[in-house]
Amino acid sequence: MPYLNVVADYPAGSRQPAWATLFREGQYLLFVGDRKARLFLKGKSPVKLFNGYYSVIRHPLREALATTGAGKMTVEVYAFENDYTSRTISLDLNPHILEVDANQLGPKSKPLPLADLADFFNRGITLEAAEIDGKADFYLYGTPSERQTIATRSQSLEDFAVVYRSMFHYGYNAPYISLGRHEDNRYAKVNFGGFLEDTGVGSVVLEADKLFKTMSTGLDPNTRAFIKGRIVQEVPSFLTEDERSLNEGRGKEKGRMQIRYWFYPDHIRCATDGHLGVVERFQLFADAERMDTKVTLGRAQRDTIDHLNQNFAVYAKALPTYRELNTVGRMMAIVTWLQQNSGRNQIDLDALLSVELSPFKTPRRTKKLIAVTAEAITSEGAVIRTGTK
Repeated sequence: MPYLNVVADYPAGSRQPAWATLFREGQYLLFVGDRKARLFLKGKSPVKLFNGYYSVIRHPLREALATTGAGKMTVEVYAFENDYTSRTISLDLNPHILEVDANQLGPKSKPLPLADLADFFNRGITLEAAEIDGKADFYLYGTPSERQTIATRSQSLEDFAVVYRSMFHYGYNAPYISLGRHEDNRYAKVNFGGFLEDTGVGSVVLEADKLFKTMSTGLDPNTRAFIKGRIVQEVPSFLTEDERSLNEGRGKEKGRMQIRYWFYPDHIRCATDGHLGVVERFQLFADAERMDTKVTLGRAQRDTIDHLNQNFAVYAKALPTYRELNTVGRMMAIVTWLQQNSGRNQIDLDALLSVELSPFKTPRRTKKLIAVTAEAITSEGAVIRTGTK
């Protein structure tokens, strides 16, 4: 038999375990043959790499045994290094060779109760806290609420696994979303970090980023419909950035300004006594940066951002994507607490990498929006709400 890539049956966007994206990205590579496998790990010393990454690589090795029907498998572990500056990949040709069976590929710490966690998310709750008790048992806590959604689907353990993977296993690919330059100027390229592409969580973050266009113009970034009225019903004091600029500048400001808005997770956190982490802050805060030069943002831009941050809970009533962003933020708060908790080493958290992710495709590009807000000034003066189009 030829050696086949272990992710050959898991193309991007298909149903697949959470670990598959890590192997498709290239930090880990596994090729499976007839009762043999070749495992390539980035770094030095194959023995140390195998032991260090065991909790990740055991998942595809177990699957390879199950798929081939072999009771045992010989694994050759190779170390490689990738020097980005010289664009050189070097391979240590002396492998660490070992024989494994399914019984040898179990967790080395306390198993995570995946079935119970899946049931927890399926109940319709608002995630509030997590605990690692004195027996190294892991619990999640929540309050009954209306259905929480991620990309219009009910929240699930899949989403929690995606957030966990993006924060624990991003490698050199930290989680982010960015709309960048595209070869076709009618579009913006969609860039993800943290392996958020082709996930519901990634879709929420992308759509939340696109809604900054609504904050600027009042237009829906997907349908181009004018949805300002819907927002005003929940947020009576809402003004678009364009309206603020007209209201404050009255044509005094001229020139061109290129601004990029972002959501930052810096304030997300849990209050904790060491064993229990309670979600304290889950809101991602908006901010902006100038893309063309380092100067202070104008008052209209700053007021728009501040108003969104200060009234985010109310905006979320008008814009379901912002409600979903809060749901993601709660999961991020718990995962951040896990990162900071030494008790995490007692639990097989990497069991979350075995969670099957439903098929999902995020776009690789999004159509650009060009909008003009014009104000009509009469002899009686202008009213910003009714005097603009």
